[in-house]
Amino acid sequence: MRVSSLAFVLLWAQLTVLNVAAPLDTHLLVRTQSYEISPSEIAGTSLERRADSGTPIGRSRPTIVTLRSGQVSVVAQLTMPVAADYIIPMVRQAYAGVLLRISHVGDGLIAGGVFLWLGFGGHRLRMENSNNHQQTLGVIAAALIAIGDFLSTETGYGIGTFLVYDGDNEVAIGTIH
Repeated sequence: MRVSSLAFVLLWAQLTVLNVAAPLDTHLLVRTQSYEISPSEIAGTSLERRADSGTPIGRSRPTIVTLRSGQVSVVAQLTMPVAADYIIPMVRQAYAGVLLRISHVGDGLIAGGVFLWLGFGGHRLRMENSNNHQQTLGVIAAALIAIGDFLSTETGYGIGTFLVYDGDNEVAIGTIH
């Protein structure tokens, strides 16, 4: 009898702890939290729309950039506008670095399949092998020209994603962030 009462007490204690620890259902709570930007507004209320939003919110449509000199093409898409002070110089420096490496060791595969270039302001350009294909230094150089052309058009400067094609084959996926 004593063992069964002890087991009952332990079971009851565990259920009590679980009951106390269970969160309340959200529809039972009163919403009184306020926004940090507008303390007079209650959380959950809709804010009025504004005509001038400043920076664009949505993504740009994918833009295909094709080089005239070869078979390398880039499908690029901006995801966020950023000042040109960091992005274009980073792409130019990466291109110069790739050309320097080609002049020293020749065109060849990228070791590890990842090309990474660090720029000022914490920005980086990263390209990695994709679609079971490997990228070469020559393809990266041609892709960097296309990316530079894309970023200097009326689309503006920004960080985004891109796919690199060598002929019909997708060889790399990249980001500028």
